[in-house]
Amino acid sequence: MNTNRLEKTIILLIGVVCLSGCSAFSKKNQPETAGMELPKFSDFGKDFTTGQSDYTTLLARAKAHDKAGKPDKAREVYEQLIAEYPDRATAFHRYGVSADRQRRHREAQALLTRAVQLEPRNAEMLNDLGYCLYLQGQLGKAESAILKSAKLDPSKNRTWNNLGIVLGAQGRYEDGLNAFRQAGSEADAQYNLAFVHSTHDQIAAAKDCFRRALAADPQHDKSRRALDAFEQYDGGVRGEGQATGYANDSHSMVLYNESSAATKQPTSPIASALPPSAKAGTAIRALHRQTRQAAQEQVEAGRAKHRFNR
Repeated sequence: MNTNRLEKTIILLIGVVCLSGCSAFSKKNQPETAGMELPKFSDFGKDFTTGQSDYTTLLARAKAHDKAGKPDKAREVYEQLIAEYPDRATAFHRYGVSADRQRRHREAQALLTRAVQLEPRNAEMLNDLGYCLYLQGQLGKAESAILKSAKLDPSKNRTWNNLGIVLGAQGRYEDGLNAFRQAGSEADAQYNLAFVHSTHDQIAAAKDCFRRALAADPQHDKSRRALDAFEQYDGGVRGEGQATGYANDSHSMVLYNESSAATKQPTSPIASALPPSAKAGTAIRALHRQTRQAAQEQVEAGRAKHRFNR
């Protein structure tokens, strides 16, 4: 009798436990996500807490437009970025670099300055701000920004190249050479200084630098090719220029300035402002190409004109 009563009690207890366990899966206690519509594939990358597009996705999109040569589309995305994320330095930085490449230097300066305000110890941002200032002819401010960048991160060759360009633009060629030396070999440093001299129409000094580069490294083919081009320019155009009118075509470099963009400044075939770019290496290579091409074109033009005058 007692045994039957004990069995009934156990059965009742088991029933209570089962009912309690099943209640955990009742509709009332289902997870909050139950019944929610899952986001579509196109929704991934969005911040559902604010409705704003994801910062990383937008930044990647802007960079992609820049790389594809679509500055207007890039600008739209950058504007959205800085509006939605006003405290993100990278958005201002990349927008500033993009504007600088399009010669919107004043706008670029404001954007890069804001980026540096947000991250005052970011070496890359300081370097790009310095280069932007250089392109506007603000050489003292440019030097200050780039020097700060070099102190924060002395390992970046691009920073030392930028500093060499800025110092050379001020006529401080030895200081510029020392900066170039921090970025590469002696031959590379002399090679880069040669093109700084060429922007000031100091052709003899430029050729001396090419010769010193070759003395340091006889296999430095870039210096040999550039020296040959300069020799052709100097001997062909300047020699034949007495009869062709090339002899007096000499002006110092004038940096691009938005306030005087409508007035085109005359330059010699060699003297040419560096193109707007955040990277000094890119700028130097572009100037190298411009100089060699200009020298060769002027040699051919001078010879053709000389033959015509005969």
